[in-house]
Amino acid sequence: MVVFLILINTINVFSQEKIDSLQNKTYIELADAFFNEDDNKDTIAATSYATYFLDKAKKEDFLERIAQGFNLLAHIHKGQDKLNYLDSIIQYTKDANLKEYPLEAYIHKTGYYYAKRDLKKALDNCIQANLYADRSDNENQKIRTKFRIGLIKTRLGYYEETLEIFKDCADGYLKESSDNSYLTSLYAIADTYRHLKLLDSASFYNEKGIKTALSKGYEERYYYFLLNEGANQYDKNNYQKSIDYIDRAIPYLQKINDKPNVAMGYHFLGKVYKQLNDNEKSELYLKKVDTIYQETSDIHPELRSGYEILIDIYRKNGDTEQQLLYIEKLLKIDSLLKSNYEYLTKKLTKEYDTPKLINERDIIIKKLENKNIYWSISLLITLAAFGVVLVYNYKRQQINKKKFEEYLSSQKRIDKPIEVKSDELLISQDIQDHINLGLEKFEKNKGYLNDSISLNSLAKQLHTNTNYLSKMVNHYQEKSFGSYINELRLEHTIERLKTDLVFRKYSIKAISEEVGFKSPESFSKAFYKKTQLKPSTFIKQLKKEG
Repeated sequence: MVVFLILINTINVFSQEKIDSLQNKTYIELADAFFNEDDNKDTIAATSYATYFLDKAKKEDFLERIAQGFNLLAHIHKGQDKLNYLDSIIQYTKDANLKEYPLEAYIHKTGYYYAKRDLKKALDNCIQANLYADRSDNENQKIRTKFRIGLIKTRLGYYEETLEIFKDCADGYLKESSDNSYLTSLYAIADTYRHLKLLDSASFYNEKGIKTALSKGYEERYYYFLLNEGANQYDKNNYQKSIDYIDRAIPYLQKINDKPNVAMGYHFLGKVYKQLNDNEKSELYLKKVDTIYQETSDIHPELRSGYEILIDIYRKNGDTEQQLLYIEKLLKIDSLLKSNYEYLTKKLTKEYDTPKLINERDIIIKKLENKNIYWSISLLITLAAFGVVLVYNYKRQQINKKKFEEYLSSQKRIDKPIEVKSDELLISQDIQDHINLGLEKFEKNKGYLNDSISLNSLAKQLHTNTNYLSKMVNHYQEKSFGSYINELRLEHTIERLKTDLVFRKYSIKAISEEVGFKSPESFSKAFYKKTQLKPSTFIKQLKKEG
């Protein structure tokens, strides 16, 4: 309703004489007029041109132009209105064979959700974009999709993988002379090298980015490279250089209200001053990081260590109230990061992992409440419970290992000879041979990975009927059609888990979707029935086996 009212109001702004003058304009002329008004920051006029563009396309039933019209409107709107326009593109074009759509809409939705730090939705849309990108001959769209995949993987900590992705993207943008996107890729490369602790390489790309940004007139990019090099100089233990770089970057980032990167600058200043033994300034900057987090509810995993520093400062100062306050905050952050960054959980708890924080918090509370008498008892109970858990986990691991080894040695699918003839089916031998040949091709092409495959759809593919196909599967495979499909999917999954290290890192939900199951629950249930192990346990055992 909001979008509809906006369109009506903007059309009413244009006089009938102005609308009449648009009737003879081509789509290119209307688009040029739109971007001219957009450059001039005249949103009302730009919306009117985009609305007329879309209306003209709908009247002419010109699908590609309809998609372009929605894309123009999405370009100048924000929030839910923007998403509505992008969803309209997808709805109109999802079954069409267009070059740019709906891929363009999925790329924009990925960027939208990534900026909101809703990584789950960003990844969902990025996966859809990647599916369409594989079929597209538009190199720019392919690069942009690949870059967004790299961003998400970086957020999850896969720096080795993303380095090559970003380098490929930089090469692609350079060939296209897309300066702004090229600079974005250089920044991503420099930041990835920094996380990999290849600090000289990070400095090389930061300096390259600084020079390119200045020569091409991209002021914003220039300041981001300054910030990144400031962080890099901290890692090199060049603390004064780190301060100089960051102090030059922060005023501009504050000017454009980029709070996440302002927080990143404060974080490294806090760490620098901690190394310089200036706890007062360290505390000041790290508390500014927390203030921004409270405002935005967004925190990068890298900023977690700042809370550890604050806790350490308050512990040494004997300020138990502040120590407890920041322990509580860190516990909440860990909980948030665990839910949003499942793959990063193991990397987030170094000096103050969650169990240690909980224990430390309980100790402080008991001290504050003068309940020291219970401390030793609680500690003994905790240690005893911990010992029980250790024994239980050890026995469970041994059982899982035995199940895993038994499965690998004995659970192998035995294909019945496709040449076997049977008169029991009451199906002519020619038809049997035809269906068997089709099933061989179906298995070879991995058609079972399609989550929409059914007895009916496969019968149509094989040019037979469901009765014949069902009988053939029941007779030769000795199982129902559904069990046959699931068996193929599970065998494919297990073989891929054995050989594909990247596939092992997928979530159970992602694996289940990749191999055609409707839900993670149905996948896990079928996997356990086949192997007597949960998928996550099976993957852990594979990792232990090397």
